[in-house]
Amino acid sequence: MEQRFNRLSVYGVKDFGDRVEIVEDEDAQWFSIYGFVTSISGSEFAVCVGDHESRAAAEIACELLGY
Repeated sequence: MEQRFNRLSVYGVKDFGDRVEIVEDEDAQWFSIYGFVTSISGSEFAVCVGDHESRAAAEIACELLGY
């Protein structure tokens, strides 16, 4: 069976030392691609699949992955 993400999304991320958080693009230190999958219970969860220096680079990576 082929495994695929339901979708990919790009989010700006910032390191706060003890945690990282999704933030607005203007506050981001990098941009992460998250792939969303459905669990056995039917809910959706995200898996970080890559970090990039810019939103544009992350979006190109999503396109290259076919999303």
